[in-house]
Amino acid sequence: MCPTALAVSCLHHFPVVAALSAHNLKNVAIAFRAQWPECHLILAGDNDCSQEKNTGLLNATAAAEVVKGCVVLPADTTLSDWDEFYRHYGESISRIVFNQQLPANLRS
Repeated sequence: MCPTALAVSCLHHFPVVAALSAHNLKNVAIAFRAQWPECHLILAGDNDCSQEKNTGLLNATAAAEVVKGCVVLPADTTLSDWDEFYRHYGESISRIVFNQQLPANLRS
């Protein structure tokens, strides 16, 4: 399993699917929306703010717009993915940060 997907699976009770690349995120989200039109899609992207272009944010946002999903990003400018964030801050803080970014009806 992808380390980021594993970390995200510890933060919420929903099933997790790994797109394995920011550039594949929209395709995976569209496929899931087509298969399960009523499901809530949470796009847990990387926060690549140290790069010239924040690839994780841009691709997660683009995918979320197409499938009417929501984007959650690690809230740290030095830890770009949820696995790094989870290992640094632990489950409790990571869960709080993750849930704060969700719509109220999806928070656990």
